[in-house]
Amino acid sequence: MNSHALIYGLVDYGEGARVVILNRSEAEDIFSALKAIRNSATWHDFRQACPQKYVDRIHENLISEGDHLPDDSRLFCSDQIPYLDYDWPQFASGLFGEGLPRTIVSEYGEPYDTVLDGLFIHFNPEDLITIRKELTRLGYSLERDDEKAAHAVGYGKLNF
Repeated sequence: MNSHALIYGLVDYGEGARVVILNRSEAEDIFSALKAIRNSATWHDFRQACPQKYVDRIHENLISEGDHLPDDSRLFCSDQIPYLDYDWPQFASGLFGEGLPRTIVSEYGEPYDTVLDGLFIHFNPEDLITIRKELTRLGYSLERDDEKAAHAVGYGKLNF
């Protein structure tokens, strides 16, 4: 997938909607992982639905704790992985301004300081038309997907 393929969405952090701009592939992977958590009955289901890089990360964490991934036939439960700690899957890197042109981040980005996770970057919806034009001029493709954007930044409703 093209690294210049982005999604954007309006996300309400509780103080009004803000625009988040994220790498499309990363946002889709996070969305798939969350769907796998929500819809998997067994570990086999989870392994089939979740992007492999996230399954590998869980496996690495379990091995470092002296454990291993459960067999495919075992029932899957989200409390068996670090999902409930909000550490897995990770937040999309675009929240930190990564993968976006520095000029866009410095000119339009608005910092949003969180207590636990650090400084996120989002954008004012009033600047969206200008930002879209500039990103397109720089060779980026941009598609709106509010649902995936909200899930990728930890504010999605699990209704799938």
